[in-house]
Amino acid sequence: MSKDGHSGAPLSRHAYSGWWAVAVSAVGLSVSIGTVVVYSFGVFLKPLSQEFSWSRSRVSLAISLMNLMVTIGSPSVGRLADLFGSRSVIIPSIVSLAAVLASFYFLGPHLWLLYILYSFAGLVGLGATPLTYSRIVATWFDQERGFALGLTTSGIGIGAFIMPSLAQWIILRVGWRWAYVALALIVLLVPLPLVALFLREAPRKRNLPPKEDDPETSFEPPNLGRSEAVRTRVFWQMLIQFFLISACINGTVAHFSALLTDRAVPAQAAAFAIHCLVGLLLPGGLSPATL
Repeated sequence: MSKDGHSGAPLSRHAYSGWWAVAVSAVGLSVSIGTVVVYSFGVFLKPLSQEFSWSRSRVSLAISLMNLMVTIGSPSVGRLADLFGSRSVIIPSIVSLAAVLASFYFLGPHLWLLYILYSFAGLVGLGATPLTYSRIVATWFDQERGFALGLTTSGIGIGAFIMPSLAQWIILRVGWRWAYVALALIVLLVPLPLVALFLREAPRKRNLPPKEDDPETSFEPPNLGRSEAVRTRVFWQMLIQFFLISACINGTVAHFSALLTDRAVPAQAAAFAIHCLVGLLLPGGLSPATL
């Protein structure tokens, strides 16, 4: 058995194409913290506010705290992925996020419990985001890397197009508590088997000799340290772009459904409006850095 946890003979690029990694990663991102927690938050805002008589501003602070935890935890998760491999980080993250979502079923009238659960969701769910999935996909590609990463993060657009309406449909039928449980089951049962069975890094990560005629296998990216990376123009360009995208999207989707239902728009139609809004992520292959 190799040290990355896979047994048997190593797979060549012809036996295992990097496009399988793209497909599995896209599915994983479609039911990740971004789509299940952030983009679906708006449909839970009014039910939580009405159930416990909390103001919407106090409830929406939970999603801000979650994003803060994501910001704080990202460097550590990236470091863990470098040390142990992305797959070893993704699998525990999926299981932990599902457990946190299921815990919402027991949420009581104490607002600080809501803040703790969303903050913890940000910390544990961070391990199954573009931060880790894109790292695996990038090992398979050189010349087509940008296109592959675009397809991968388009999974967020797919999930964003589905999850708000699905969550709203469940809320209308069985209530918000069971909706959280249903989302937990989706997070656990959809990506976990695929990641465990099919997601793997390129053969060169298993110390295989590169093929001279295969630039995708022989390519090695520059190894920049942290201090070197933060001095590059590309780093700051990406940081600013992702920050602006995240601020615009997260600030909108948290209140979009509640604002529409306040104006007599049916709840299911309001949820549909959310997934139309964030579904625009799909053709662009965009994803906020914090998601």
